Amino acid sequence: MTICVRSVSNEEQDSLLQLARSRTRGAGLVRRAQIVVHALEGLSAPQIATKMELCGHTVRFWLKRFNERGLQGLQEDMRSGRPPTYSAQERSTVIRFALSRPTELDRTHPVSDAGADRNGQRPVRWIWISSLRFSTLSSVRA
Repeated sequence: MTICVRSVSNEEQDSLLQLARSRTRGAGLVRRAQIVVHALEGLSAPQIATKMELCGHTVRFWLKRFNERGLQGLQEDMRSGRPPTYSAQERSTVIRFALSRPTELDRTHPVSDAGADRNGQRPVRWIWISSLRFSTLSSVRA
């Protein structure tokens, strides 16, 4: 079965070309845009699959999605699975503490509650304690 890509507007084609050449967007999204661009250039699904070293089923899947949904169809759908253990705010708090210097940490208030997870574990507290130990060791060595 031959799958042809639908006709696209000039704006949509410009967006596809820009996305296909992007070096800052996600690799999967860029790859899917490249599939559509090759189809717009007249290549068949098997030719695109060979050129991009992909499975023919993958190429046909993304061409169908693009035909149905347009540029938004190139985005990945939400997947089912286990919900995240930590919220985005908790992760950013841990990362901020992990990347900061021990002398920059404000140790005047307990930060363990900010990173407490549902099981009562406190990853931020351990980073805070280890930074306290590190800063104490640094002052002793100096």
